[in-house]
Amino acid sequence: MFERIGLVFCITLAVGAAAACGGSDSNSDGTGGTGGGGASGAAKVIGSCDNSKGGFCKEFIGASFTAATVEPMCKTLGETTFSANACPKADWVGTCVIGKGTDKEVNNLYYGKDATATATTAQKQCTALKGEWTAAS
Repeated sequence: MFERIGLVFCITLAVGAAAACGGSDSNSDGTGGTGGGGASGAAKVIGSCDNSKGGFCKEFIGASFTAATVEPMCKTLGETTFSANACPKADWVGTCVIGKGTDKEVNNLYYGKDATATATTAQKQCTALKGEWTAAS
């Protein structure tokens, strides 16, 4: 399961990078965007692609993202639902922050509803994605 999730995250990162090339430095609400913050919750979530029932949810944090760029990316992830809110925290085992502090920052949240979705396995996946792991508290 985590091999598929890793592939999905890698594809999303590539799509996000391509979308960011034509992006602007402001959000659709005119606030100028936000970046950084990681799993602490301090950063503003531009949008998320939720498949927490399938073991993952992706939050788009970086200033290069807008709701208009995130929503189509959710469709490329398959069984995800776009939301303008943060990912749910029920059964959350940890977060992998990729591109921390950059305009392309994303938080990949992993969930333990499936017996194989353990924090140890998710942390290994995060390391493979060159991310920064934070276990749920």
